[in-house]
Amino acid sequence: MHFLIAVEARKCGCHLWSTFMSLKCRPECFEIESKGGAGMSSKSEYVPGVCNIGFPEIKMRKTTGWLALGFTIIPGIALYFLPVPAGWRLLLFIPATISAIGFLQAYMHFCVAYGWMGVFNLGSKIGRKETVEQAEFRRKDRQKALRIIFYSILSGIIVAGTAYNV
Repeated sequence: MHFLIAVEARKCGCHLWSTFMSLKCRPECFEIESKGGAGMSSKSEYVPGVCNIGFPEIKMRKTTGWLALGFTIIPGIALYFLPVPAGWRLLLFIPATISAIGFLQAYMHFCVAYGWMGVFNLGSKIGRKETVEQAEFRRKDRQKALRIIFYSILSGIIVAGTAYNV
């Protein structure tokens, strides 16, 4: 079966599903084309305070989120069943926060570090950065970075607090 999917999205919440790919795009950042399910090319555009990373960077942040989630769940289970004081479970705050940062960055297509440094990378290679020139754009990026940090810390507190009280 061959699919022809072409989306030029202008509103939030675009979802594309096919047998070849499962992709949730943030349309304010991307135009997505897939022909015949054989491949996907994207045209990315930097949007201040909205998105500053492309697909390779997003994939790396998802991976970080999953790994940190594993480092939250496995020790959490071990700490629950081992005869150690419940206070040790509060250490789950660290991997839970890292996991939340990874997943939120991937979902929002926004790197906290890049936003704070005033750079972006929408290219096909990880680590290639371009500078954000306008001060207003850098301000929006820093606000978004702080919001992601806040939500991640809040998530870490909730996870650690829940683990402590179980």
